[in-house]
Amino acid sequence: MEFDRLRFASPAKVNFGLRILGKRPDGYHAIETIFQMLDLCDWLTFRPHRAGGVRLTCSTPGLATDASNLVVRAAKLLQDEMHVRQGVDITLDKRIPIAGGLGGGSSNAAVVLLVLNRLWNVHCPITTLYALAGQLGSDVPFFLNGPTALAEGRGEVLSSTSALPPLRGLLLNPGFGISAGWAYSQCGGHSSATARPLSIVLQALRQQDFALLAEAMVNDLEPGVVATYPVIGEMRDALRALGASLTFMSGSGPTVGGLFTSASSVEAARVTLGKQSAWTVLPFVTLVESPHPELQG
Repeated sequence: MEFDRLRFASPAKVNFGLRILGKRPDGYHAIETIFQMLDLCDWLTFRPHRAGGVRLTCSTPGLATDASNLVVRAAKLLQDEMHVRQGVDITLDKRIPIAGGLGGGSSNAAVVLLVLNRLWNVHCPITTLYALAGQLGSDVPFFLNGPTALAEGRGEVLSSTSALPPLRGLLLNPGFGISAGWAYSQCGGHSSATARPLSIVLQALRQQDFALLAEAMVNDLEPGVVATYPVIGEMRDALRALGASLTFMSGSGPTVGGLFTSASSVEAARVTLGKQSAWTVLPFVTLVESPHPELQG
């Protein structure tokens, strides 16, 4: 397949609710969550070659570019699985906060699998791609399609859902990352959420019923994370004070999101926070379609 470009967006995600259902025999936690892609993206540029190696360069100083990076791991995993002799140079332009609960690394890995499957012409079946994605991380399979999904298991069991209407908001990141493993270790066990199913959260998101969302959308990781990092509560308070209709911690944190009713209110809050705080302020709009339909199938 010939591409008219070799630069691809790698979108962030947020979690609309995250319920812990208990500890699994394999050591992971069983969860329920709603994954939603955003227009906030990293960018990956691919340059194939015949040398066979995988080389990564990154715009962010200090970010590992060796086999510990999910970009390199994904490329090598596909090479090994499909016995690929070609290689690739990949450049990562990092825009998504690292270890921020936004799935940046997982998104990067999924885009690498999708792009190299076509670029190397290996014709890896989609079921195999999903299996490889699951080996790389619990939420990597979601990023193979999107833009919205109900996730269960450890996050890899996905149920597609109709796209939500676009939602606008702001993300606040305090400038440090949190290990997802550590965040899960702080959780007391079973969900403290209401008995309402996540279908109620989806209904509220579709109707943009923020009062219902505030009642039904719970992240069970948040209490344990906030106990150590109270700045998360401070960021939520700041968003509410500037008119956010709903605030939430995404995934394992520490990034906090706020949903607003209009683009003008998002911009006003962005300007104010940019002047008053040292936090990273990132406006977003939720995606309503898969970011790379040309790579599907």
